Amino acid sequence: MATERVHVFSGGSRRDRGRGFTLVEMAMATAALGLLAAVAVPSYSRVLERQKINQCAMDLRNLALGVNHYRTQHGSIPNSLADLGPPLP
Repeated sequence: MATERVHVFSGGSRRDRGRGFTLVEMAMATAALGLLAAVAVPSYSRVLERQKINQCAMDLRNLALGVNHYRTQHGSIPNSLADLGPPLP
């Protein structure tokens, strides 16, 4: 009865050698993912910064609308933000 020897450090039997990834393939995949991350992170940061700017612009617009509404109702501009009433949720 002949048995096939399997060497632990040689990658197994001949028919099993084609099933896994080599170290070079893993390094290339890691490098590709790193490159994609290096491109995506700055773009994502710019999107977040632009969103903050847009949110500030909308807050200023809403404040201006509130002041204009107060002026229409009371005939003068408010002395402080407390005169405009409680903030809306």
